[in-house]
This record gives sequence, C-alpha cells and structure tokens, in this order.
Amino acid sequence: MYSIFSEPVMDGTRHAGAFVIQFGPETDIAAGRVVGRVEHVTSYEALHFNSLEELLSFLARVLKAGQDGGRE
Repeated sequence: MYSIFSEPVMDGTRHAGAFVIQFGPETDIAAGRVVGRVEHVTSYEALHFNSLEELLSFLARVLKAGQDGGRE
C-alpha cells in the first residue's frame, strides 16, 4: 500500500497547486501580521513574505503561470 504522498499518487497534476507555507514566530493573525516563507512544491520557487497581500500575490502568480503552461 502506498502513502497518500507516494510518487505513483503524487503525479504532476496532483501537486501542481501544492505549496508549503511556513509562518514566522512574529505572525499574529488576529493583529493582521503575516510573515514567513512559501514554496511551490512543483517548481521550488519560493518567497519570504511580510504580509498577507505578498503571500496571496505569490500564490496567484504561480498558479496562473501553471495554468498558462509556465508562461507569464
């Protein structure tokens, strides 16, 4: 039996929209402070972000590039 993250299951289409998001210790959601690092699982493209807007902008740009076949 394979893990849900095994190679046969995690083909390119399944994790093309997958991201790892690490929030820094200074993040305070209630205060609207969001700081950390995000990495796209497929491309390994990463960003250190200092606001929710930066995080969402990165996610939108990378997802759009994937939908456009890598063209920006």
